[in-house]
Amino acid sequence: MKPPPLVERRKFVRKTPTIHAFVHCRGRFQHTRITDYAAGGVQVRGTFGLHKADPVEIELMSGTRLPGRVAWSLGDRTGIEFLEPLDDSHPGMLELASAVIDKPSQTIRSGVRKRDLRPAHSADR
Repeated sequence: MKPPPLVERRKFVRKTPTIHAFVHCRGRFQHTRITDYAAGGVQVRGTFGLHKADPVEIELMSGTRLPGRVAWSLGDRTGIEFLEPLDDSHPGMLELASAVIDKPSQTIRSGVRKRDLRPAHSADR
């Protein structure tokens, strides 16, 4: 059976920040860059050695720690699911939101790629 389309699998609107963080796992940490986030988790880049279901903590530059577990890992990219979805008023969500570049192409809507959000014609810019 074919998995449901991406638009049906996403529970939360994902946003693209420009922010660095640390991933803590098994008593060690590594520097990473958060490439997108939502209330349910983050995608990070630059990580290695993380495995599905590993318990982790994302440490933001403010020191705020977000507990989660590895949902998937492919090359240097890792999807981390928060243990509980975070409310928009959570300090971590506020910090991530402040790092989003304010451009329409920076919000990834369920099932829509960033390039699909650009104007169809360059004359429209």
